Amino acid sequence: MNKNSKTIIKDLADLYLKLYKNKELYAKHYFKHTPEDVEKTLLDVLGRSSYLQETPSKNEKEPIRAEILQLESINEISNYLNTCLKYDKSASDSKEQVLNGISLKELKHLYFVIYNYEAKSSMRKVDLFNSIEKYFASIARVATMKP
Repeated sequence: MNKNSKTIIKDLADLYLKLYKNKELYAKHYFKHTPEDVEKTLLDVLGRSSYLQETPSKNEKEPIRAEILQLESINEISNYLNTCLKYDKSASDSKEQVLNGISLKELKHLYFVIYNYEAKSSMRKVDLFNSIEKYFASIARVATMKP
């Protein structure tokens, strides 16, 4: 097997492992193999030294918290925002403090639940949080317009 083939196999396996970490966001039938099985197979196919030398470090940030993964409806997210992510809009640094308490992955999950599609990879925490806030502000504004 040439070096290019090994690189392609490793890249595909790495993508599978990254997606497996957030498997609750995808259909269940996408993940037929556990990460341990994938890594074991890679070691068998590519050889121990070849796979371990080029494997990226696994020092990734913490996964999405369970309390946020349990939020499955817009009402639950609204309640969560009003209780856990509430801040003083007149203070300039209070929004930053709220954003420090939630990760980018968690905001992307909330965004996905609300809009039913993935956020752009270029979106920052502030952008995601503002989009989520604008969604609920517009819902509240529409509710006040009803006769």
